[in-house]
Amino acid sequence: MRVRLTVEEATSILDVLGSDYDPIYYRGEETTPRDLAYTEHGSEDAGQVRIQFYGLRGTGIRRRNGTLRTMILDRMGIG
Repeated sequence: MRVRLTVEEATSILDVLGSDYDPIYYRGEETTPRDLAYTEHGSEDAGQVRIQFYGLRGTGIRRRNGTLRTMILDRMGIG
């Protein structure tokens, strides 16, 4: 069962994980999840907003076509 998260809610989870100011790329521009939450995308589904980010699981590889949902899983060590 999937729970729908908005970008604002996903940013709150990333805040708890200490990653709400990590750099991400949205539509080719560098930003942060916190900045993205304060735009018109704040109420959109976090699983639908496509981003790129650097994974933390030891590799530091940039994940392309990720979402804030996959970023949360990566930061929790699940993804």
